[in-house]
Amino acid sequence: MCNGILIWYTGFVIFNYIYPLTILLPIYLIISKVSKHHGFKLLYTFFTVVLLTILCYICGFMISYYFGDTDFWETFIRIIVFGIAFFVVAKFYRKTYLIMINTLEKGWVMLCAVPLFAYMSLYPVIIKNIFTMTNEFRITIMFYMISLVFNYFINARFFQIIAKENFTKLNIHYLQTQIEAMQEQSKNYIKVEDKIKIYRHDMRHFLNKLSILLKQGDIESSLVLICEQDKSLQEIYIKKYCDYPIVNAIINYNFGIIIKSDIALEYEIKMLDNLPINEIELSNLIANALENARNACSKLPTGEERYIKFNCNNKEGKLILEITNTYNGDIKLDKKGYPITYEEGHGIGTNSITELTQKYNAVINYQTKDKIFRLSLLFQ
Repeated sequence: MCNGILIWYTGFVIFNYIYPLTILLPIYLIISKVSKHHGFKLLYTFFTVVLLTILCYICGFMISYYFGDTDFWETFIRIIVFGIAFFVVAKFYRKTYLIMINTLEKGWVMLCAVPLFAYMSLYPVIIKNIFTMTNEFRITIMFYMISLVFNYFINARFFQIIAKENFTKLNIHYLQTQIEAMQEQSKNYIKVEDKIKIYRHDMRHFLNKLSILLKQGDIESSLVLICEQDKSLQEIYIKKYCDYPIVNAIINYNFGIIIKSDIALEYEIKMLDNLPINEIELSNLIANALENARNACSKLPTGEERYIKFNCNNKEGKLILEITNTYNGDIKLDKKGYPITYEEGHGIGTNSITELTQKYNAVINYQTKDKIFRLSLLFQ
């Protein structure tokens, strides 16, 4: 309404020169109030959308010239061009961009240079030639469009490289987790071995005491002595969840952290004899899922129920993995049923799980209900 009044008093020609300040700037300020991302991330997205709109407008304006330069042809062609541009962006750019918007924290100032300078250089050319259609104008616009597409292609490649680096860092993180888990288990085995040596040394004394008590007919004292010995035996026991050493170490390691974090833990594990997935990749997946569940539980306020349920079963030769946990806040799922990440620097782990399930053609399902989050996986 304000801009309509402005056009009425200033005229369309003058309005074209002040349009960025009277329309784009207010829109940007309004979006910045409700947007999840701010600063240069928002600026990059905003100017990218503005450039896309301008290019669609220019294409409609230029091509309609050859069809009689009517409003119908200009609008029709603009819609066609926008549909093509939308498909290209959604198909080849959007996925990588969404990953980077949530994970890349530095470098957005330089990335903003592409749409910002493109807009600053393109807008004066459009204003100068908006009512004329010369060959020089066509060549200039085509040059700008090709350069812009090329620059965004470079940006997309940059995003892909950074995304691969982030996934590599994630794999290194879980490799380090595996190493720590194996080291922890190795230490436990050493402790158990030392306790076994002590147990063997004390066994002769235990048998002598037990023999004396039995000869004296002191059954009660004999039972007490046997119970004490049984407690000593429990201390040299290492929990074995499955026959796969790396997976067993990862489960032991993460269960220990969960218990130390004062989170209730329930589990049921019946592993397949032949895994339908690589053992190392399965351990990465379990570590990833348990870490996400533990982080979600840790954010719950003191006094609220915090628990994790871990079920790993087999049915008719299929591996079924299910992790359930309580959480705080609001988790939304996208159209594909995958969690939408709202926190900076998060989302890589979920994408890692998704890629792994796609690799092994597994079925994945996320559910949220009454502050309970459930991840279910089926490997055939």
